[in-house]
Amino acid sequence: MATSTPTGTANSGTSTTGTTAGKSAGKDQSRAASTYQSARERTASAYESTRESVSSAKQRTGDAITGNPVAALAGGFAVGAILGAAIPATRREREALQPIGHKLTGAARDAARQAAEKSRDKMDQLTGQVVNRVGSQLVDAVAAKTEE
Repeated sequence: MATSTPTGTANSGTSTTGTTAGKSAGKDQSRAASTYQSARERTASAYESTRESVSSAKQRTGDAITGNPVAALAGGFAVGAILGAAIPATRREREALQPIGHKLTGAARDAARQAAEKSRDKMDQLTGQVVNRVGSQLVDAVAAKTEE
């Protein structure tokens, strides 16, 4: 017994559309499973490759630091300074650090002033010693000439 449906005529008890849909769904499931498996393999491969790259980079970095620690320290300092300069200070940081900055600036200025005074005193002392030696040698030389 055939009945009329919006998509066509259906026979009682069997449906060719259902069979076709079932085959199509089976193919879609198979393709999805294949795609999933392929993506999973690529992901695992990428993960392993990344792990090896990171391990290698870690080893090279460790070797470089061990081989030249001063350069590593200087590089780290430079990176920190660049990041510190690139990231603007917040209002809270300025409020918290400004008094410390003023103290450090004052202490550095005082230390520079003291160092300049000490070096000036040392230079005066050394200059006096040089003048005394040269003067003494000059007097000795003149005395030696007059005795001849």
